[in-house]
Order: sequence, then C-alpha cells, then structure tokens
Amino acid sequence: MKRYKILVIPGYRIFPIDSGGAHVQLLFLDKQQSQHDIDIVLTPENIDEADIPAFAKRFPKLQLLTTDFQKLSGGKKAKAFLMKQWRKMTGKDLSYAVGKSKQMNGFFINNPAMVEAISRMATAKKYDIIQVEHVKNMGLVTILPDAVKKIFVHHEIYFSRVKQDME
Repeated sequence: MKRYKILVIPGYRIFPIDSGGAHVQLLFLDKQQSQHDIDIVLTPENIDEADIPAFAKRFPKLQLLTTDFQKLSGGKKAKAFLMKQWRKMTGKDLSYAVGKSKQMNGFFINNPAMVEAISRMATAKKYDIIQVEHVKNMGLVTILPDAVKKIFVHHEIYFSRVKQDME
C-alpha cells in the first residue's frame, strides 16, 4: 500500500475526547497514522494549548502544525478588547456582526490570520491529499493548492447542531 502525505484540517474540539465526533475523528487518525505520513493542523478552536503534549503522546506519528496560540501582551489584549467593544456598539465591522450571529454560527472561519496560516502550511510541503473536516472548514478549499486532492469528512449532522444553537 502506498504511503500518502496527508494534511488534516480538523474542525471542532478533537481532544480530549469528550464527544462522539471527536471519538470518530481520532479513531480515524489512529489508524491513518500508521499507514500514512500525516500532518495535522492544531488551532485554539480544536484543542487547548495545555492538551497538546498529551495529544502528541497519544498520536506520536502525527506531525503537529500549530497556529494562533501566541500569547498577547497586556496592552494588546486591552486594545483587542476595546476594538471588539467598539465594533459591537457601532456595528462598523460587518464580519464581526455576521461572525457572531447565531444564524451563521459556525458556517465559516472569521479569523483571517488563521486562514492565512493554514494556506501557508498547505503550500509549504507537497501533499498527496488534504483532508478537510467539518462544514466550517469547507471554505478553505479556495485557498488550498489546486493540484492536491481534497477530501471532505463530516462527522456529525451539522444542521442539527445549527438548529440547536438557534433555539
């Protein structure tokens, strides 16, 4: 069997295992890690920074690619907080309003820096396959290399989650 170079872009919380979706994703990765060369993108959205060492120990053959875990200084935190409050009050930033709207919750990534980082990771190495998981990440297909095969994996009935969020 040919060993493929695969980039996995997971969706929501994958570790620690606290849901059926995370369980399915990690069972799939557990088998794949011994058959293929896998890089996985870890973000604050899919794993807490404190859990990364335990994840690495559990999945020793995965190459971990982390993004957006930088610590902000006190001044940058204060500025980000004030800007967020200003955008909320004035409605000047439409992407913020749409990103926080319950009707659109989870339909797209509204963090441009994270999208740019994922784009850099996807083009930094020659992959045979890029595996994108969850509806929220589907929009990433436009920034992934055209020549690479892409697989979309969905682990849950998403419309149920959205309906539940809206209610």
